[in-house]
Amino acid sequence: MNVPNVVGMRENVFWLDHRRDEDTSEDDIRVKSHSNRWEVDMATALVRHLVRQGEYSSNDIAFLTPYTGQLRKLRVSLSKDFEICLSERDLEALAAEGLGLDTEETP
Repeated sequence: MNVPNVVGMRENVFWLDHRRDEDTSEDDIRVKSHSNRWEVDMATALVRHLVRQGEYSSNDIAFLTPYTGQLRKLRVSLSKDFEICLSERDLEALAAEGLGLDTEETP
């Protein structure tokens, strides 16, 4: 209640409810984690929208995801336009699944 409103958004909290299935391609089978390309595309578009408002930089925005598969796709998608900073814990989780920083993915 004591923070400024989010510039460029009608509400300060954005909930997105959808019926898009999780990804099931062969590429995702090697990663035993959930991901959803549609959510990644929506999240990337939201970051672009917020940054275009001129009030925020990519350093002001954070994503939380419990799934390394989703983290991997978010990192690849967002890194095309923004600098991505991952915590040591996230880096370790990706490495444990063989998804180091040099891993690329085709959208």
